[in-house]
Amino acid sequence: MTLDLCDALREHLETSLKNIKLQTRGADLETDGPARNLKIIDGYLPTKEEDSDDPYPFVLVRANSSQITASRSQTEVSIVVGTYGKDSVGYRDAVNVLDAVVNSIIGFAQLPLKQKFHLVPELDWQIIKDQPWPYWQLELKTLWGSDFPMCVPAGLPNITSGSAFSSYGNSLQRALYG
Repeated sequence: MTLDLCDALREHLETSLKNIKLQTRGADLETDGPARNLKIIDGYLPTKEEDSDDPYPFVLVRANSSQITASRSQTEVSIVVGTYGKDSVGYRDAVNVLDAVVNSIIGFAQLPLKQKFHLVPELDWQIIKDQPWPYWQLELKTLWGSDFPMCVPAGLPNITSGSAFSSYGNSLQRALYG
């Protein structure tokens, strides 16, 4: 379910952010490359190889943690924004992309993403420390809830009593498996 959430979120962001184009780095720090659309990345930045493209600008979606109980599931998902900019206010592009991300997902607090993932409307973002100039990164932490029904057989005894539950479990196991 966690990877389904991340996949659905990346798919949504690819669609909702498709018109954003930002500057890229050229062959060296003296020149800028062409503007390009945001790359939507799963999990972590790819390893840097000599002939690989610079991933900036990007939006990265990564599951951080999850808590699952009998009645619900909550997953913390980070959305990391990375942009390129040689000037000292290059972070502004990252903040503008972040605002676009927030605007595109905030509706999922009311209507669920893919009919099953609800955004908990408590968003927290911060600029990542030690910026790797001329790149700018910030991280948005989101919390997503997913309710799922419990399958409770009719006539299930009150499970607050440990002995009643285990005797019911034993009876059910004998009935099903002999």
